[in-house]
Amino acid sequence: MNGLTLRINRGGSNKSKNSISFSPVNIPTSFFENAEGDCELFKSFTEAATTDAQLTILKKLLDKNNETISGDAVKFLVLVFLQADAKHPVKCFISRHITKNSHLQQSFTDTLASQINAQLSPVPYHYKQYVDTISKVITCIENFNSGVAAVRLVEIELASYLSNCLSFCVKILSESKTLSPTEKNEIFNLAHLSLRLLLHIVQKCNDNAHSKLIPMFKDIRCSMKQLMFDDDVPMDTKSVCGILYLCMRVMENGTDSWIDILKPSNDDSLVTLLKAEASQLCLYSAIATVVSAERLTQTMDEQPAIIVLMNKILAIGERSSSESTFILGVTRTLVQISRLVDKLSDRSTGLSVVESLLMFAWSHLDHHMDSVRHLTAQLLATLVRYCANVDTPGDDTALNKLLSALKCLEPHRKSYFVSVTCAVQQLGARRVLRTWPALIPHVLQALASQHVQASATTTLETLLQHHAKTCSTEELYSTWVQAILSHVESQDLDSSVLNILENLLVTAVNIDRRLMDYISAGVSDMKCSLLLLSVTRKCGAEWRGAACYQVLHSAAIDADPQIRILSLSLVVESRKSTEQFTAEDLCFILHYLKYNINAQAPNFRQLTLSVMKKFIKRLEDSYKVIKRQKQSNIEEDKVAYYLRFVEDLRQQCFDSLLPGANYSRRCVALQLLVWTDRMELDGYTRTWKPEYVDKLLLHFEDSYENNKAFAMEVLCGCPIDIVKANKYSISIKLSDILAQASSLKPTDCVSAAYKLDYVRRKLPEYIIGDKQCDAADPVTYTLVSLLLESLRKELVVCEQSVVLAARHAPMYPLLHCIAKLCAAVEPNSISSDPQWTALISDIIETCMAVNAGVASVVNNSSPEGHLPMDMSGVVVTDDGNSGGVVLDDGRQVTAQMVLLCAWRSVKEVSLLLGLISSRLTISGEDSTPGTLTSQQLAHIGEHFTSLLAETKHRGAFEQAYVGFTKLLARLWRCRSPSLHSLPRSWLEELTRTIASGEKKGSLCATRRSAGLPFMIQALVTTELQVHGNPTCFQSCISTLLSLAGSSPCEESRCHALNIVRALFRNATLDDSVAPYVGGGLVLALNGFEGGSWAERNSSTLLFSALMVRVFGVTRSRDGDSLSVRNRMTGRIFFLRYPHLYDYMLEKLEEVSANAEKQVLRPSLYPILLLLARLYPSSLEGTVSNLKLVAFIPHVLSCGASSVLKTRQLAAKAMVPLISPEHYISHIHSMFSLLTPSISRNYCHGILLQLSRLLDARPEGLEHLDVVQGAVEGTLWILQQGISGTPCYLIVDEYVQVLNLMVWRFPTLLQQDTISKIQSYLDKLLFNTDKPSISSGRDVCLANAIYLYFILLNNNTTDLVYKGLQHDSYEVILSTLNYLLILHNDLNDNLCKFQQHLKLISQNTVLEKFKNNDKYINILCRVLKNNYLECQQKSLKILTLEGDTQKFIIEAKKNKKIKEKCIIQELFDCIQNEHENLTHVYLESLLNYVTNKLNDISSKAVLNVIRIVFEYSSSDNSENTRSTVVKFIEKNIDKLLSLDTKELSDEERFELKATLWSTIITLLEDDEESLRLRMSCAVTSQRGVTSRVLGAAAADTVRDVLEQDGDRDAMFVVVALLDFKSVVVTDDGNDECRVFDQNERYNIFLEETIWTNACADKIIHNTPKDIKPLHYVTSILNNNVYKNTFDKLCNENVVLFKKMVEGGNIVRSDALNPKIELFVKRLCT
Repeated sequence: MNGLTLRINRGGSNKSKNSISFSPVNIPTSFFENAEGDCELFKSFTEAATTDAQLTILKKLLDKNNETISGDAVKFLVLVFLQADAKHPVKCFISRHITKNSHLQQSFTDTLASQINAQLSPVPYHYKQYVDTISKVITCIENFNSGVAAVRLVEIELASYLSNCLSFCVKILSESKTLSPTEKNEIFNLAHLSLRLLLHIVQKCNDNAHSKLIPMFKDIRCSMKQLMFDDDVPMDTKSVCGILYLCMRVMENGTDSWIDILKPSNDDSLVTLLKAEASQLCLYSAIATVVSAERLTQTMDEQPAIIVLMNKILAIGERSSSESTFILGVTRTLVQISRLVDKLSDRSTGLSVVESLLMFAWSHLDHHMDSVRHLTAQLLATLVRYCANVDTPGDDTALNKLLSALKCLEPHRKSYFVSVTCAVQQLGARRVLRTWPALIPHVLQALASQHVQASATTTLETLLQHHAKTCSTEELYSTWVQAILSHVESQDLDSSVLNILENLLVTAVNIDRRLMDYISAGVSDMKCSLLLLSVTRKCGAEWRGAACYQVLHSAAIDADPQIRILSLSLVVESRKSTEQFTAEDLCFILHYLKYNINAQAPNFRQLTLSVMKKFIKRLEDSYKVIKRQKQSNIEEDKVAYYLRFVEDLRQQCFDSLLPGANYSRRCVALQLLVWTDRMELDGYTRTWKPEYVDKLLLHFEDSYENNKAFAMEVLCGCPIDIVKANKYSISIKLSDILAQASSLKPTDCVSAAYKLDYVRRKLPEYIIGDKQCDAADPVTYTLVSLLLESLRKELVVCEQSVVLAARHAPMYPLLHCIAKLCAAVEPNSISSDPQWTALISDIIETCMAVNAGVASVVNNSSPEGHLPMDMSGVVVTDDGNSGGVVLDDGRQVTAQMVLLCAWRSVKEVSLLLGLISSRLTISGEDSTPGTLTSQQLAHIGEHFTSLLAETKHRGAFEQAYVGFTKLLARLWRCRSPSLHSLPRSWLEELTRTIASGEKKGSLCATRRSAGLPFMIQALVTTELQVHGNPTCFQSCISTLLSLAGSSPCEESRCHALNIVRALFRNATLDDSVAPYVGGGLVLALNGFEGGSWAERNSSTLLFSALMVRVFGVTRSRDGDSLSVRNRMTGRIFFLRYPHLYDYMLEKLEEVSANAEKQVLRPSLYPILLLLARLYPSSLEGTVSNLKLVAFIPHVLSCGASSVLKTRQLAAKAMVPLISPEHYISHIHSMFSLLTPSISRNYCHGILLQLSRLLDARPEGLEHLDVVQGAVEGTLWILQQGISGTPCYLIVDEYVQVLNLMVWRFPTLLQQDTISKIQSYLDKLLFNTDKPSISSGRDVCLANAIYLYFILLNNNTTDLVYKGLQHDSYEVILSTLNYLLILHNDLNDNLCKFQQHLKLISQNTVLEKFKNNDKYINILCRVLKNNYLECQQKSLKILTLEGDTQKFIIEAKKNKKIKEKCIIQELFDCIQNEHENLTHVYLESLLNYVTNKLNDISSKAVLNVIRIVFEYSSSDNSENTRSTVVKFIEKNIDKLLSLDTKELSDEERFELKATLWSTIITLLEDDEESLRLRMSCAVTSQRGVTSRVLGAAAADTVRDVLEQDGDRDAMFVVVALLDFKSVVVTDDGNDECRVFDQNERYNIFLEETIWTNACADKIIHNTPKDIKPLHYVTSILNNNVYKNTFDKLCNENVVLFKKMVEGGNIVRSDALNPKIELFVKRLCT
């Protein structure tokens, strides 16, 4: 059983309102020791435990000092402001208050300045001291004027301090060689903040301060130079350096000194600085940011400065296009330049800039980095707007160039749609549509592509809105509406696309209402019709009409679920809940439910119910409006048809509650009955019939508890007189219910509980009788007392022997019933009743005794197979350890039955105690006596803690957890100090016990600590839910993390790991655990190297839980192709968990350093799994130096591991680490490593990584020639495969690499290289000398022949012959798979080779094998071999070749046969060959019959139909049933019109009865696709061309049978037809007697629906002088029909006759309820 897979989220979604992101602000008490006046408030502020409490104190302080504020108070506010973190609620509150109150600003500014100055005085000796000071100062200038003013007062001192800080940072970076990446990152952040502050000072300082600042510039420049030349420094920091450098230069040398940066001459320091690419980009970017457009028009070298600047930036972009940080910086700068273009006075300069920027935009709109794409889109929008503005005066040169370039873009990329949208917004729709006449159809087609759907939708919306404003209604209709309808009609669109198109049409109509005249004309296509009706409805126009309802009725039975639900939504959904329904609307609802109430798909059922809920609400609201309106005849008619509809709806729902109806029909019918009974309809009295009551009582026995609850609610609305006046098939006598309440089956006790509850509510006299009871709620009291008395009797049996109790006294059913009744008691009504107090006390004591009685089982170390051997009377026999206890049927009590009794008893005890403790009143609370005492609650709590600590069975302690949480929620709310403190004391005691490592035996060391994690979960989560304050949780998890990492006791560490895992998994603690995830990951990774298996196992489970916590639940079924939602950028991951970067890098470096020693590092596996979830961010290197690229060489070295799993994980981890710009170079470098001298392990690891990387090839790659030579240098791998000592594992992986290379890069390999590869493959495959090494050979050869087929490019005839005759089974199988691919008959679970072959294969290859005896003979030889899969696939290919039945039989029988024997021989093969071959032989037979149907005898056809019927039932495989459907689809016309003259009457009836029975069986098939295919085949007989539901096709079948000459006999056949599918399980014959098997086999099948419908037909057709029952009996005894009935209905005929004759029917015989239903229906 998977560990802790059950996620229990108790209660609703109540979450803590307190912010846990910010801790309270900590102020040292020394700051206000000498303060006066507000000292108490200051002290209480420091002692506050939460941020909210501190905010409250601050408000009190400021309210108290509203008019005048003391100096101490101001100083206190300043200190709090400085000590609070950025964005801390306290800091934000203070800044807002100071900003709003001008009288406080000056004093606050002065005090803040003095405090900043005081912070600057000490000389730091460590960089973290600088961090502390500067992080406080930086917050002063962020949207806080008083802070800015304070900084200005100390700007010179602060600038000096910052200069020293920069020098310190540069020094430590250059001198310290032991800095970890995380420490470096902290220093870079410090330098970044310092530069930002310096920039603020330089930009904002007074003119008087220039003379003091300028002398500092030299040191600052020196520090900036070092930072800009350091490759590890993030680009954002360098960018700030560039802006600061430019500002300092302008301050020193004048306003135009920035020109020197573009053209340096005499300034050597500047020349040196510009040698680095990063420095150039930062300085040029600074010019674009700081210098105005007017100044950038200055001329340099006969060119405007802006042109020079742009060219330099573009040059950097070209040189550094593979560097993500550079290209991002270039794009940002170019966007900034584009914003200056509008401000340029010279148009020619502007056009020159635009032309250059457009070239950049076209190449970067589809860049792999999101940020670059978005910035480029902004750039393009700016340029289009400029071109449009230039076009306004009449110069269209720029615009024409722009549009021409747009037309050249690839139309399947996002960039195309982004560009078109920009063009529409700036140029208008007409201009764009003139340029692209077919734009709208093209964009509509693009909606089907998920990756461009959003962009295409935006384009269509923008285009429509602009176009509709400028065109006529007719043009709008022809351009948009017709295009959309044509697209809907011709394409198979999903719901998302349909919604988009519907919204577009609604938008168009809302813009131009005259479109309604065109739309109302209607169309022929069903989906289009519904779409237009929906649009009409949403636009508020009249949409009803005769044609409309005809369309709706057809749509309600359409095979497409979208169409069906759309038809229902169209009628039901309205903007007004009071809009009245027409009679036609209500008729449609009944029609819809008739055919959709039994929908198999759960999602469709939920959609139907959601719409029907809206319908019921609107029905009720609109009815009330009708009743309120004037009582005219029209309104009276409306009331009448409303009430008539409700009655019809109830009747239809009750009719659906037949025995044997599937779950969907029962659920929907009951839910609708509940909703209709809840409606308040004035003047309506619901009709009740005895049969309604009987059906509802039957549903107390339903397998699903929600159906029981529905039935209870509906039945409670029935008048009690009707219930009392009749007898029902389900007894509601108290004695019978109590007997059922002791049943072994768990579902029986639930049914008994509902019956008891019903009797308690509606029939109290059945319980009390003549007894006198003066207790509060006497009925419930009496009933609970009876159940408790029975429970005590069973407890006595249990105390004697648990084994005896498992058979005779299971206990848990009675406990469940008691809990059900206790839940109905009103706590306050019994709080002062001594009888109830005594009863509850007895219940608690009995529960404790029950738990003690079964403890020996659930507390056993192996409860699943345990039978207590110390009980009296228990002996070990040869038949097992049942102790000789047997059931009534003679079989023994099994260990599973004992366990069921034990753990369910514990479960029910836990839930009952949890219910009692959470609901009932406590003595002493609210000055009331109370039902419970404090001692009882404490006793229950001790019971739960003991149970969770000692129980080993998961089901028991999971339910104990539920009960414990209810108790704890009550205790946390208790006002009694002794009770309120209990949870905290339990938690502390548990923590101490775990920490001590004492082996008391109470805590389970196995089973993942069993109930211990649940116990801790309950304690911490309930506190959070009740109080919203996770104080216990914080101390608990901190202690547990410490124990898990450093406890000397192994058992303590395992317990701590298991508990921490449970806490991380708990949904209630979602926000609370977030700060501890990083520590948990380090703990889990360290645990992989633990000394014991238990610790490593716990760490593995913890790591798994944390992977889900960090990356979310895995969304894709394929673990290799992770959803983007299950991945994360390295930047975000390491910003959240920075310490993991150093840890992971260190572990990988250890592996790399010891690669030759082959040291096993268990922690390597989770690290590689983590890396596989990370991918480079587009901002990587801009704000942090924690780059994923640092892991690449170490992951590469992991490929040399001697452990195969390590190599595979390394390959998986490498893929996301390689960014597209480095892809080609990395591929080349990896091929270069594959030299003959490389170790075999490393070679295999490299090939694994290459295979993964080639499969994940990014789009738009160029310059592939560099890889070509490298590939040719690796052909030695194939060559060694044909040497004397081959390594087939490497050859196999290399073959896969070559396949992907040919697939992903089709033009890369030269023909000479391909020829060499083919030569090696030929020798590898067909070398007659087998090497001594054969490990992996067969798999390698199987893949090698796949590659050979691919390289031959459909010239594969000779290779097919050789492959089919190969001595390796795997090679033959690969060849057969290739042939199946050519036949397009291999579609499931295709490997990469098969996918590639499927793409390139052509059907022309098969033409070469047509009528080729050699080919057929070879396939027949394959059919004879001993491998089943080869037999199956060769047989399939022979069948697909057609007219090969004779060859197949001769091959299997090894003898020649005659044509006339083919059918009989195929019968033999179908019935006697292996079951995997059945459907293929059947297909061969049916293909033969299809081709010969006009030539073979009708007797032969009858034999075939018998076989077809036999293999149409649900106990056959889906492939077999699909073959039958295919045969009927092709031949239904011929079969129904078959000439049967040579058949006798008996055979003629058997033929048509068997054929229709086959059709009906398939209409009830469990597989929806088969049902739909069969329904289409049936309805096509009546001229219906659309695909319809099976339920609608069933009506068609009955109509056809009505026209048959033997119609009544046919109806009897269908009514009694044996579908060979168990509908109701048999308790007696079920091997797992005590376990509920529910509905087995075909869960869709509804035999009773067919039986009921056929019974109605028979009753209608029965002659008036004969009773229907006798009429059916006479038909059954008719000699013409008798044999057919025996063959098709089997035992159902015997049971029917026995029931008609009044014979004794043993329950185990009457499995199918339709027999009894049929008899009753005929007797009605």
